Amino acid sequence: MSQSSEEIANQVFDKISKVVDKIERLKSRETYLEMEVSRLDSLIKEKERELQELEEKFRIYRTAVGLGAVSEGEREDAKKRLAKIVRDIDKCIALLNQ
Repeated sequence: MSQSSEEIANQVFDKISKVVDKIERLKSRETYLEMEVSRLDSLIKEKERELQELEEKFRIYRTAVGLGAVSEGEREDAKKRLAKIVRDIDKCIALLNQ
């Protein structure tokens, strides 16, 4: 009942073929996952840019609302924020003029 050399060789060949097939599938999966990571990284960067834009809009909104503030303290805070915005704009203009 011992197996012939040919049968053993066929079994080894079949196992090697299965391993090679699995390696190819894993390589394909790895390529897909690398592309997915790249896509998600791009999406994260896009969402971070959107968040920065929204934060800036919110800051501007807060300043605008602050200008209509009722109490003296709220008006003073709004003036300080507005003065900071003007200073930032002046710095940007100075950099552009260089």
